[in-house]
Amino acid sequence: MLNRKFTTFHSRTNHSRDVGQNIMKSRIKKIRKKISKTKISAKTLSYVAIIISVLSLYFQFFHTNHEIKYASLYPIPDEEKRTLTFPILLKNSGNQVETILDFQLLLEAKNNKESFYKRISELNEKEFFSILEPGDSKRIDLIGNYETYLFGTIVASKNDFDYKPISEFENLHLLLKITYLTKEGVVATEDRIVGKLTFNANETIQRIDCPPTELIDLDLGKDDFEIFQYSLVPNNKEYNNLSIDFRDSISIKKNLGKLLFLEKTLKSDSIENKETLLILKEVLKPYR
Repeated sequence: MLNRKFTTFHSRTNHSRDVGQNIMKSRIKKIRKKISKTKISAKTLSYVAIIISVLSLYFQFFHTNHEIKYASLYPIPDEEKRTLTFPILLKNSGNQVETILDFQLLLEAKNNKESFYKRISELNEKEFFSILEPGDSKRIDLIGNYETYLFGTIVASKNDFDYKPISEFENLHLLLKITYLTKEGVVATEDRIVGKLTFNANETIQRIDCPPTELIDLDLGKDDFEIFQYSLVPNNKEYNNLSIDFRDSISIKKNLGKLLFLEKTLKSDSIENKETLLILKEVLKPYR
């Protein structure tokens, strides 16, 4: 009885051992299949790596990419100096050398009949002229003097001149003008509204509204340009002596712009010109 039980147990143990070995063999086969598949995937990956390397060499040495991005940052007003500073950020994101020639900041001038832009920034070719290597970034501080703008506009003709004071002070557009070389090596310009400016009645800044700060592409592929020929003529003007009868309304109306110009000029030293300014104030009162 004891021998039978021992024999039965021994046979069951052998059977379990065989089953375990079969399972192990099955697992080994699966692992080998996976390894073979992995070998195929590794070959595929090596081919992909070669293709990527070739493309990388192409884009690095043979592909030409002209790309400049720029953004206007938060403006900085200076009430004491009556200036407005607009920091401009430039970034060469391409793989070619790019050239920036000039920046200008202009402020919109409006009246009842027309709207035009007046440059309020100074010419500074040494600072603005920029050669950007691939990957280079540069900040330009563009300073606009709005005191000159608020003085008004002198319109000169051959034998005479007229003066137009600033009459609109709300929601005046600030315009950024960039002059640069395109990828064809031709001079081009691009305009962008960078904000709106509103003045108080005493000619101080009330508010500045600006769009969100974002890097945008400078259009280096412009092909609708025109090549202009320039002629420079010295702007030295001499006029005959001016005579205005303050008792004659026709004479005042005819020379109103000149009188306003005289008043604006004398206000630069209001203490020294106090008496003359009081006379002009009374003369101009009915015509404002």
